Amino acid sequence: MNVYITADGGGTKTAIMIKDENKVKTLTFDGSNFYEEERFFNTYCSIFKYLEKNYSSNDNIFLYSANAGFYESRDREGYIVDKLRTLTTLNLEEIKLFGDGEILIETLLGYGEGIVIIMGTGSVIMGVDKNRDLIKVGGNGFHIDDYCSGFTFGRLYLRNVLKGVLPNDFEKEQDILKNIYGESAKQYISSFSKKFFDNIEDESTLSQFNEQIDLLSSDIKSMCKKLGYDLNRVYLHGSVAKNQPLIKRYLSNRFPNINFVVNNNSVEKLMMERFFG
Repeated sequence: MNVYITADGGGTKTAIMIKDENKVKTLTFDGSNFYEEERFFNTYCSIFKYLEKNYSSNDNIFLYSANAGFYESRDREGYIVDKLRTLTTLNLEEIKLFGDGEILIETLLGYGEGIVIIMGTGSVIMGVDKNRDLIKVGGNGFHIDDYCSGFTFGRLYLRNVLKGVLPNDFEKEQDILKNIYGESAKQYISSFSKKFFDNIEDESTLSQFNEQIDLLSSDIKSMCKKLGYDLNRVYLHGSVAKNQPLIKRYLSNRFPNINFVVNNNSVEKLMMERFFG
């Protein structure tokens, strides 16, 4: 039996879609946004353990994975694929690695005019110029200073709480600090991004939000210059973009001639439709 798996590795979670002759199923595992981190391979150990319980070595596994960190690991693709094969006894018939932005550019824009702004745990702006070359501006989709990302908003919220700007509703601040500096810092801090928006009416919080929009707007203008054409369409993708409509509203006010569209389709779903029907 052929088994098709598409995966989107983000900073907070890795979402996979599995399709075989009987069903289509979606699951989530730990985040795995950078291909060569130990965390990435640990996540795939968990994924393979699940697959080994449900499939056998007689099944043909086709694995297509998209991660933000692919752009920094493209020249190491062979090594990554070979190491993945050592993690399971399953028959990995085919493994292909992608950048999540490339998938979005291809499926949403058809490699035509427009840009995609990914806002999840990290953020990045991506587009295609007149020569059909991929252009990136801003963060890399996983760096700690990405604008309007879950990590940034979560970090700002925690700073406001710990500095006493907002009322402290935590019983043990030391537990927070331990997690901030621990291995799970990125995904743990990102989980507080919703609380940032819950306090958006606070004057200092709103000021911080406007500053993030200013920084992101500056990167959008920089992208327009790099692309060499007038921009009229921008897709917003990621958990922050989907869950916080305030971002779309503020960007639309800054750029009234641009149509901002929130993409509600996941990368793993877009990949499944694109590659495996």
